[in-house]
Amino acid sequence: MGFLKGFSIVMGANMILLALTFLNNKLLYICLDKENNGLFFLIVRFSLFISFFSSDWLRLSNMNIAGRAKSLSKTLVANTIWYCIILGIILIPVLYILTPFIETLFPGIPWLYILAAVGVAIILIIRDSSQVLLLVSQRPMSYGLTHIVGGSVFFFLNLLFLTVFHKGLHAVLLAWAISGLTGMVWALFSHMAVHGYSLRPSWSVFNQSRKLGLRSWLAIIGMFLMINIHVFAIGPIIGDPVKTFTMLAVFSVCFRVFQVLQRFADVTAGFLLSNVVRQDITSGSRMTVLTARNVMLFSLVASAAGVLLGKDLITIISSSQYMAAYFPLLIMFPGMIAINSGSVLNGFFWAHGYHLRIILSPFVAAGLALLLDFLLIDRMGVSGIALSFTLASLGWMLYTSLYFKKISGTSLIELYVPRFSDITYVAARLKKYF
Repeated sequence: MGFLKGFSIVMGANMILLALTFLNNKLLYICLDKENNGLFFLIVRFSLFISFFSSDWLRLSNMNIAGRAKSLSKTLVANTIWYCIILGIILIPVLYILTPFIETLFPGIPWLYILAAVGVAIILIIRDSSQVLLLVSQRPMSYGLTHIVGGSVFFFLNLLFLTVFHKGLHAVLLAWAISGLTGMVWALFSHMAVHGYSLRPSWSVFNQSRKLGLRSWLAIIGMFLMINIHVFAIGPIIGDPVKTFTMLAVFSVCFRVFQVLQRFADVTAGFLLSNVVRQDITSGSRMTVLTARNVMLFSLVASAAGVLLGKDLITIISSSQYMAAYFPLLIMFPGMIAINSGSVLNGFFWAHGYHLRIILSPFVAAGLALLLDFLLIDRMGVSGIALSFTLASLGWMLYTSLYFKKISGTSLIELYVPRFSDITYVAARLKKYF
């Protein structure tokens, strides 16, 4: 299947997921108060941190291995399942021992919610590891349906729990866990339909993952921290749980606008990675340059629309009670463009050996963001978080772009300034398939 046809299928599925996510978030903003919305936002980000920190290296290394040897896909899934079982056995007592640290980092979060975050994290590891193997196997339809199935279950359960039975955050967490489990089962069965079924692990294959794992682990953690460090910094800086969760609720509106824009870049980078991993550096860099320009064009147009329609956008996404997010949202748009553009370049670097400089650069950006958070949050509130986000993101994008320029010989103008020929080329290819 061609790049553009497969990409259009995956992107179409993600557009449906974005619609479902919008409906879910709207329900939460309407039916839960600011404190509970902020608390749920923090729990979700914490769960994702556990997933990325403990196991996302396995997902990416599995993609690299399967890209070169598809026959190992069945074994890679078996290794992932057994790894997650062992991880769950180890992780819960470790977190219990670290309770004082967790209470300092996340003041006011009940222990039951911490357990929910751990459980969903393990579910997501298995789901995502199976899902990316579908992408490597050129099964974009099954890949996309995994998102749609899970998102649909989450929306309909939230609709039932919040509007019919008038339940609260406990019910939302239950719906979240069930939707993750449903997506995991779908991804596993879709993978089995292509590659068969096995629960027999292989240490030799796992050892291949381990060798690739350290660099991919560092790369994922660095990117996650650069983007999310602000979410985890608010609690220790503010101290008061109620004020922390309220501030998080306002910031979550800006962050969810960012997630809508980032989704396009993430899908593009992920699909690019699944293709570039099978190409040499020269061919991969040409595809990356074309993709980066189109992502930049999309990001600029979307951000311009967001600036013009910001207040209406906030009302649509959440409600008029969150209008305090408007000015921080304006400050964040340049940072959103920077991360979208840099993420495409990451797809190229991750397909060609995880360059150490690229791995370490988001850690430096995260450190800068944390310093700026401590300097700005007390003075500027959520606007300080937004400014920290943008400055750190722009610095990271510039460094990544300059390093790509050095590797590929591509100028920054060629890399980021959109061309009319790009638009006509993509339109012609899409017209051919539709």
